[in-house]
Amino acid sequence: MIPGDNSHLTPCKQAAHDIAARYLRFGLPTASCRGAVFVAPGASSQNHAEDGAEDKHERNEARMITQREVLTFITKRPAEGRGVSAQDLAGEFWLSLDAACGQLKRLWRERLIEATSFRPPRFRFRLEPGEPILPLRFRLTARGRERLRWYERQDDNRGGLLLFR
Repeated sequence: MIPGDNSHLTPCKQAAHDIAARYLRFGLPTASCRGAVFVAPGASSQNHAEDGAEDKHERNEARMITQREVLTFITKRPAEGRGVSAQDLAGEFWLSLDAACGQLKRLWRERLIEATSFRPPRFRFRLEPGEPILPLRFRLTARGRERLRWYERQDDNRGGLLLFR
């Protein structure tokens, strides 16, 4: 502690976490937390398993799912007779349900997909207040099919270099 800080007996008008931060000397522990240890990002041995086991498994590696991949998946699903739900998307691309819902909301907002069930005109491309997205199923719109054709034309123009695959 810093000498002189406790010399007055007036009650503190600061939040508890602000007071604790004043007395933290970097590298030394306090009663409520370990001391701060500053290392270069990724240099800590706690960030990596010693045997590197997680690097051998594809599921442990996070990858970006592109709009093109999701649209292609949605295109193939109606052939099975039903639309795509957030659970289907999460299972196919190993996403969390939140991430799958986010993907569907973005595509829906851009009008690349539409709900398979009837929607009021005001809510054709968005949720009603308080409505969950999980029970909804989606299919590709004409605009979504046009976006996939655009990706293919871009691939042709680049001489076989695949864009966003």
